[in-house]
Amino acid sequence: MLAFLHNLTEWPLAEMSLLGAVGAISAWLARSNLPPRWRGRGLLLAPVTVLAIAAAYWGTQPPQGDVLADTYLPERSDDKGFASSQTCRSCHPGEYASWHRTYHRTMTQVAGASTVVDAARRDFDGHRELAGHGQTARLLRRNSEFWVDMVNPEWDKAQAAGIPEAVAVRTPEHVQRRVMLTTGSHHFQVFWVTSARTGELWQFPWRFHIGESRWVHRNDVFLQPPDKPALSHFRTWNHQCIHCHNVGGEPGLGAPPQNLFSNTRVGEIGIACEACHGPAEAHVRKYRNPTNRLADRVQHGEKHGVINPGTATPKMASQVCGQCHSHMVNHEGDVDRARDFLKTGLAYRPGDDLDQFARFLKLGDGYPGNEHRFWADGNCRSGGREYNGLRSSPCYQVPARAGDSSRQMSCLSCHSMHAAPANDQLKPIAGTNTACTSCHDILSDDDALTAHTHHGATSAGSQCYNCHMPHTSYALFKAIRTHQIDSPRVVPTRPNSRPNACNLCHLDQTLAWSAGHLSRWYNQPTVELNGTDREIAAAVGWLLAGDAGQRAIAAWHFGWKPAQQASGTGWMPPRLAPALNDPYPAVRWLAWQSLKGIPGVPEFEFDFDGTAAHRRSVMRTLSADRPGDTAPPRLLTRPDGKLDRQKLDEIIRSRDNRRVEIYE
Repeated sequence: MLAFLHNLTEWPLAEMSLLGAVGAISAWLARSNLPPRWRGRGLLLAPVTVLAIAAAYWGTQPPQGDVLADTYLPERSDDKGFASSQTCRSCHPGEYASWHRTYHRTMTQVAGASTVVDAARRDFDGHRELAGHGQTARLLRRNSEFWVDMVNPEWDKAQAAGIPEAVAVRTPEHVQRRVMLTTGSHHFQVFWVTSARTGELWQFPWRFHIGESRWVHRNDVFLQPPDKPALSHFRTWNHQCIHCHNVGGEPGLGAPPQNLFSNTRVGEIGIACEACHGPAEAHVRKYRNPTNRLADRVQHGEKHGVINPGTATPKMASQVCGQCHSHMVNHEGDVDRARDFLKTGLAYRPGDDLDQFARFLKLGDGYPGNEHRFWADGNCRSGGREYNGLRSSPCYQVPARAGDSSRQMSCLSCHSMHAAPANDQLKPIAGTNTACTSCHDILSDDDALTAHTHHGATSAGSQCYNCHMPHTSYALFKAIRTHQIDSPRVVPTRPNSRPNACNLCHLDQTLAWSAGHLSRWYNQPTVELNGTDREIAAAVGWLLAGDAGQRAIAAWHFGWKPAQQASGTGWMPPRLAPALNDPYPAVRWLAWQSLKGIPGVPEFEFDFDGTAAHRRSVMRTLSADRPGDTAPPRLLTRPDGKLDRQKLDEIIRSRDNRRVEIYE
């Protein structure tokens, strides 16, 4: 009966109607043909008998399949040696539990009540309407399923591509599409809906920003030109996201001319055990035998069939992370290899030499788009691509060349999957100088440290990573620490020149001020600087006149607590407010967030992708002079102590409008 009741909710209307008709007919027959004293019982027993027969039949039938899930969710590969995290759990419950708490685990999930983040789920429950970029959409909930009512994405894509038939449509139709997968659960959550192309999942135009609990249109999320062609914003999960957000992703590209991603497979959805340890089927098969488990436990050797990054060489351990956290190319100029990659994915497995499967990009190698991926000094400017920075760091390179792997830095020097908080996966040691002084032990002593840094021993200026790993990469609406370890140096402001660590903390000082200190303290060569670099605070210049990458990094630092402590905050609001009207949406977001964190700034309403009139209105309100605030001339201050608005406007008009796109 329980099975019958469960299946009852899955019955089509026709079958329910037929069952009701049979019950009614049986009751009528009982009333017409039974003796009078049996008619009452017959009226009850006849429908019950029909229901019992139906229960006996339907109780043996499985629930109806989920056709959309069967069509669009990736199949699990059964021929690549993957065993699944659930299999690992039976022998490694502690490691499973610590991994399960991470954001790696939730990088890709099947959309459901337990996987859609709470605030977004409430919007689905409430059928919230969204609008922006000339489109509207409505969120829907159908029992355990999440749906969206949206502009037909096939028309949307064709219109963006300039196909005449689509361009000619004045009122595009709306369609309802089911959300099948989500990616992300830490900063953003992205939703992937069914397409008319069998097996392909396309990105819903809005994503949910978890910290702000609001929906953001995909066109505004990345640091990219506001006039970037609309077609470039479209994403296909099977192509763009499957490689790094899952275990053993195989895009499954089909034959031309359709080129459908209809044969997509994964070893497991999400970033699970075998993404880092390698396929474990052979490992599981061997250790099902308790004798083998006991023997290997006594020998303390590397376990059969998998690798442990924690005991691997620094290079091998870092390559496990580098398979995703890098700018690399693995099929450059080779059409056949490119097509094979889109069929079966990256062939690398943990324990292999990743260098044999990919080439890691550098600024000067001529690869298209590198001028956006790297600063002029070769430093990677994209968050999430930290392996490129590590590879270029002397802490990784020099010990390796000297053959001393015990002193070679790796990703696991600071990060841990199983022994660190989920946020950034940083070990406790990584937040202290011990992470560096374990090798650079001469700086363990406070006196030696302050002699080296010329800052107080407990100040932000004596934390190694603030000077040697400043926040000069960008991703996820924030600045992120570079992972190319080097020393601060001043260079003249030019397109794509990387902001230096000194002026990202001392926001109120000029490049000339920093160059002078670096020359006196560390004997760095004298730097020839022009009038603006000598006269205007560097961070203000980057914020208002720099290229989009410089503006983004500067805007974030106005909200960074160490910079506020070093520079003071009273002067900041009227100089930061103009960034609320920056042409790049991401810069506007960063300025908004920083302004909210400046002491004394009253609460204000601001929509970073609102109308230009709205942005200018908020900007004017926050640009007002604050009574009692004083600032030196390098902060665009007139002799009477007020903001020199004419000079500020001149700097804004000189803004570097070169197109910039930072790939995440």
